[in-house]
Amino acid sequence: MKFIKSTLLLAMLVLMAGCASTADRGSLFGSDEFEMPESVTIDLTGEEPEDKQAAPTADATDVPPDSAGTEPVTAEPQTAIKDADSAAVLERLKQPGTEPVTRDPEQVKQANAARSDYNRALAEMRKGNLDSAQARFSKLNAEYPLLAGPIVNQAIILRKKGQTQQAYDLLQKSILQHGKNPRLLNELGLLSRQLGKFKQAQVSYESAIRIDEGYAVAHYNLAVLADLYLHDPVLALKEFETYQTLIPEPDKKVSGWIVELQRRAARTQ
Repeated sequence: MKFIKSTLLLAMLVLMAGCASTADRGSLFGSDEFEMPESVTIDLTGEEPEDKQAAPTADATDVPPDSAGTEPVTAEPQTAIKDADSAAVLERLKQPGTEPVTRDPEQVKQANAARSDYNRALAEMRKGNLDSAQARFSKLNAEYPLLAGPIVNQAIILRKKGQTQQAYDLLQKSILQHGKNPRLLNELGLLSRQLGKFKQAQVSYESAIRIDEGYAVAHYNLAVLADLYLHDPVLALKEFETYQTLIPEPDKKVSGWIVELQRRAARTQ
């Protein structure tokens, strides 16, 4: 009997010690776990991003109905754009020696004419009246087909409403016309990532960066994609470091991620 009691007592002591050890490990390492937020995108509204600490700030400003970098990509008209079609356009954007993007005078004319209605649509979007804003942007798109802003904002609204596939399809249909708009490419990258099209997301972000090297949002999103989905800490490290140089002040959270990525990148070499 004494032996049984001694054995039970010893077992209880071992169990208690194990529990204490587990608690110690949780308190010691829990705060050091490496966490990465989801990708971010900047609405074409001038609003603050939802995650103010993690999101880039360089692009958080109002933009005209159509921003620079929107030279149409010439292609045969099609009724339905498939992944392969948009991939071909993105592949063309990767080629060296691509001619510089220029502004079409007619495009500038449409942007000026649409500005008042565009601002009303933005106001509806800021208020959270997504259906009304979407209808206004759709009407603007029909009236001013050279502008990318109404299309990108429609895609953002659809994504906010949980209609990811519809948003993706909308940008797919627009990429032949607006394939050199970095904001459209960034949003396409985000939607591609959400749909599990990781390689296409990478090419979309890289194309946006190639068109506008100072587009901090695209660098940030590419870094997140590279780390969480492509498992490429070297690329993630490079893009986060570039992102830090493009924003007014380095982001403290990103600085922490960079330290962790440096450790993991070193292990792969």
